[in-house]
Amino acid sequence: MYSVLYVDDEPDLLELGQVFLQKYWNLSVTTVSSPEEAFHYLKISTFDIIISDYQMPTMDGITFLKNLRKSQFYEPFILFTGKGREEVVIDAINSGADFYLQKGGPPKSQFTELFNMIQKAVGKRRAELELQRVSYQSKAIINHLPDPTFAINEQRVIIAWNKEMESLTGFHELEMIGRNLSEYSQVIFGMPRLSLADYILSPEIPIQKWYYHIHSDARTVTAETQMDIGSLQDRTVWIKASPLYDEHDCTIGAIETLRDITIRKELELELQRKYEELASSYEEIAAQNEEIRASFDEIEKQKDLLSKSERKFRGFIEHLPDGVIIHHNDHIHYVNPMAAHILGYSDPAELTGVGSLDVVHPRCRDQLSYRISRTGTIENPFVKEFFLKKDGSEVPVEVAAISMSMEDSISVMTIFRDITKEFERKTALLQAQNKLKILSSITRHDIKNELATIMAIVDLVSSGDIPESEAELLKRAINPCKNILDQLQTTFEYQTIGILEPNWFYLRSLCYNAAKYHRVEPTIYSFIGENVQIFADPLIEKVFENLIDNTIRHGKDVQSVRFRSERRNGDLYVLYEDDGGGVPDTEKHKIFEEGFGKNTGLGLFLIKEILAMTGISICECGEHGKGVRFEMYIPQGKWRI
Repeated sequence: MYSVLYVDDEPDLLELGQVFLQKYWNLSVTTVSSPEEAFHYLKISTFDIIISDYQMPTMDGITFLKNLRKSQFYEPFILFTGKGREEVVIDAINSGADFYLQKGGPPKSQFTELFNMIQKAVGKRRAELELQRVSYQSKAIINHLPDPTFAINEQRVIIAWNKEMESLTGFHELEMIGRNLSEYSQVIFGMPRLSLADYILSPEIPIQKWYYHIHSDARTVTAETQMDIGSLQDRTVWIKASPLYDEHDCTIGAIETLRDITIRKELELELQRKYEELASSYEEIAAQNEEIRASFDEIEKQKDLLSKSERKFRGFIEHLPDGVIIHHNDHIHYVNPMAAHILGYSDPAELTGVGSLDVVHPRCRDQLSYRISRTGTIENPFVKEFFLKKDGSEVPVEVAAISMSMEDSISVMTIFRDITKEFERKTALLQAQNKLKILSSITRHDIKNELATIMAIVDLVSSGDIPESEAELLKRAINPCKNILDQLQTTFEYQTIGILEPNWFYLRSLCYNAAKYHRVEPTIYSFIGENVQIFADPLIEKVFENLIDNTIRHGKDVQSVRFRSERRNGDLYVLYEDDGGGVPDTEKHKIFEEGFGKNTGLGLFLIKEILAMTGISICECGEHGKGVRFEMYIPQGKWRI
């Protein structure tokens, strides 16, 4: 039953229209005699459609329609009037009226025609709202995927570009929608080349020139390639592409997902190197790597065929390499095949109807529930939690959540990724590192004892009754011993580079802590906002301490140092400056090299290595004679406020 707001200044016509529409077509009709009264009802009630007379005392029907749209009332509108002039009809249509109907003729046939117009206008409006809802949900799903994702239509034109793609390329969605193949390939790859999405639409094209480790089946194709990502060069990227379908199961485009797996590859190589240092067998490492690849291939084979009735909506999530669960009224409403696989279920239907928190490990339930209850979402970066598998064992995951509408209420969709292999690799790497750390500690302790003995003997002999020239030579032997002790201390302080998990650090606190560490001249100033944070290795504190130490050791007549920050095109630059002598132009490109310098030769080299662990770079841009100026470049996504 439709709800109708009928506006006319003639009471008899209002009553007649109300009787016909309610009696013959069971419509709910509210009648008012003026547009002003209509606005009152619109503020307190909702209506499916508005019917209005044209000629009314205070305001004509077209002015009423224009005021409705200005007030953001977009209900369908029918002008029902005795005026039949052509200019009135044209003005009504141009102003946004859905239909125009002239009064007159037999009431039954006239109101039958009016009812037909009501059906068409309301049906059209509801279809538009449903299309907007589906389009919004599809866009929300793509935007909350953890990996950079884009989609093209059959003409190779971009139709979707998620936020991770914006971060990857630096191009906003509005800049990319509508671009063609040659344009978007230049943006993504830095050169004209074919994407896997193009291959989905034209399987006959050769792609071996750009891709390797290519796997394909009836629905998807995966491959790896090398590409530059922002300032990071030659990254290893895993790519997956799948077709997009309409409601008739016809291909209308393709969707492509990219994932930077360089760190995973490097972890595998680092793990292999550590095991070799500990005399582990190469065959065991190779077998483990083969097992990882075999497991990954097995996961890809678990994708089920899409349900035709839900293909338009579920086409995005059925073939994702991540688990997706939709929760409704605190229970699981939908599970994609990957989510069931991660949780140890052979059939996703086994999880339908299960309590939402039943798949979450008990120690994580309160925190996860709190995060979602605040806004209905878990924003990036993704949260690490533990879920429960069917057999009761726990599985580590990275999880995000977004709210979505379903059946006139709010539901929550969680997207998660199994990071078991990552945990295992990191655990194995830490074990190997700990063994090397113990060995290094023992060796360092023994060397320090031996050096202390040598220095004591030299000091004792040089203070005895020997010629002054020989005593001077013995004293000169002390300096290399001290340098060795300094180098041993440096290796002790920096032995955990890249081992501990990166985290968020308040930039101002790093500056203040470094200043407290050096309670000597020069005066240290900080001009950095209180809430600025950077994502870095835990040894980031050593970076700021070493910069000040470098000034104290090598600066000439330094009176003050300054920390400050600047934003440039979405990136953050942290500046460290002093008013000393600066760095000669001939040495600027050498100071970050290992071994360069007057002491251990490791200070600035280790600063560069610590920052590089999370994609931060550093350079010296000062003017010789006016002090040093170190600039740390922190790309978008690695800092926040």
